[in-house]
Amino acid sequence: MENNKYYTPQIEEFCVGFECEFKHYNKDGDEVWEKRIINVGSFQKDSYEQLTYTSNWRVKYLDEQDILELGFSFFGENNKTLINTPVKMYHNDDLNLMLGHYYTIGQIVLATKDPSKSEIYLKLGQDPNRTGFLNIKNKNELQKLIKQLERCT
Repeated sequence: MENNKYYTPQIEEFCVGFECEFKHYNKDGDEVWEKRIINVGSFQKDSYEQLTYTSNWRVKYLDEQDILELGFSFFGENNKTLINTPVKMYHNDDLNLMLGHYYTIGQIVLATKDPSKSEIYLKLGQDPNRTGFLNIKNKNELQKLIKQLERCT
């Protein structure tokens, strides 16, 4: 996981807003990876056959840059966790979330940062944002999860 920065996406992952890279060859015959954000026009431009030819596509695994781009700030790192795997911690005050990124195994955990700012937490005594270990492969998946959590709080 740590050594692999990219993976080949499955056809089911392609959706509007999906961030990926497409391989093509320039006029000199050199291999070039072009960043793409899939939109409705992309689905018309890139035929289904081209989308299913997955070796031409790659997606960057979730990393610190992606987490920071989604509005989180670095909080600290702990190398002595219960599962003996290093974790980088981030927080987002606007979303009232803490995020732990177990980057060597590609897992994250989420929790409410300040329980006093969560109506559900105060009423039920339960954290609506607390998750177990989640396998979030890329920025798009984390972005979708955050939007789902926003509707719950």
